[in-house]
Amino acid sequence: DSTEIRRKSVVYFAFNNSVQIEAEHKLPADVQVTGFHKIGFAMLRGTGKRYQTNKNKVAELLDSYGDRLKDLDRSGIEKLTRLARLNLVTTFEALESTAKLYNVPLNGTELTVAFDLLNDCDTATRLGSIDFDDMIRTPNLMGLNQKQFNVIFIDECQDLSKGSLELIKRTAQDNCQ
Repeated sequence: DSTEIRRKSVVYFAFNNSVQIEAEHKLPADVQVTGFHKIGFAMLRGTGKRYQTNKNKVAELLDSYGDRLKDLDRSGIEKLTRLARLNLVTTFEALESTAKLYNVPLNGTELTVAFDLLNDCDTATRLGSIDFDDMIRTPNLMGLNQKQFNVIFIDECQDLSKGSLELIKRTAQDNCQ
């Protein structure tokens, strides 16, 4: 019954900003419309720690590697690191598996650099610098929960990363539908 659903805490996770804006106009006012990054950032703010957003964090960290990147596939390293961050990778073995799964052909040196970059991104996050990927990765790695919804709708569910899916689970009440 739609009346019963409306009395519950309902959220619609929009895949991007344009879908979020459209959904806000079309869905009933008692349905919270949000995005993955927005809810993740709210979780981070709830810790009381002050975070500074830096959309260029990964590129700046890569730039700091200087000559270490000579003759390496910088774009491949950056792509794999982003995929690893969104899929909650924390080990070198999982990074290798992610490279194979997403067909990112890097050599051993490039994989090592990508793993170092992954760790440097996490260190920068602990120091308070976050980018959009951190808004999904960090609440998961920190084990943050915001159990507030008992009905969840997800736009483009088939395209979710492991990090996005885990973030959604962290917002679900025990009796969630």
